[in-house]
Amino acid sequence: MPENNYHRTIKETIYQIAKESKKHRKVKKEPRISLTHPDIPMMPLMYQPEVCIVTKHGKKYIFEVFDSQENENNLIIADIIQAYLVENVAKVFFIVKTEEVAKRTKRFAMIIAGRMEDNGYYGKELAEPILYVVSEIESKSKKLEQTLRGYAKEDRWD
Repeated sequence: MPENNYHRTIKETIYQIAKESKKHRKVKKEPRISLTHPDIPMMPLMYQPEVCIVTKHGKKYIFEVFDSQENENNLIIADIIQAYLVENVAKVFFIVKTEEVAKRTKRFAMIIAGRMEDNGYYGKELAEPILYVVSEIESKSKKLEQTLRGYAKEDRWD
């Protein structure tokens, strides 16, 4: 699906903020992350979030921007599951257009994380999802970078 201006602008801004900080080992835009099964390494799932930050300690911060899929619950759920399946994921950030989508996304993420933990997928608690609401109008304004820089400082990904 071709990305729209909202999607592209937010992705580029997050990438630039993380890249400028020079605090991370790697900052990748649209990385192709292979999710493999230990017994079947030849059949990986390919996951491509908008941005992935790898910290100096090897932890990963995943960023997903929901725009065209915001009304498609199955697509949101698929992105949440894939984000949680990434090895060494410490923080998962979802950027959405409205509070309603933020609440729904958080609810899905908490259910999925809880089920994964209950079934022993992880030996530790999964990271709580972090949601940012950035309206379509705000994404077109000069205030967008300032807003995202504020989030970056608050959640320590800058």
